[in-house]
Amino acid sequence: MGNMYDVVVIAGIGRQLVSRAVEEAGDTLPDFSNDKRAHKLLRTRVNIFRYADLCDQAAGAMAALRK
Repeated sequence: MGNMYDVVVIAGIGRQLVSRAVEEAGDTLPDFSNDKRAHKLLRTRVNIFRYADLCDQAAGAMAALRK
């Protein structure tokens, strides 16, 4: 039986929004598989204004789907 931390899958709208905001800024996500680094070094920096805009767009798209 393997360690439950061998494979970690995080998915969802939050992950998609952060990934897109980081990508649009020309940056890359940290390597989260390296668990030897301090937790604070795994933080993801995003442009908060672009992230808010992406959230608004996603909320608008979801509202349109409900109509």
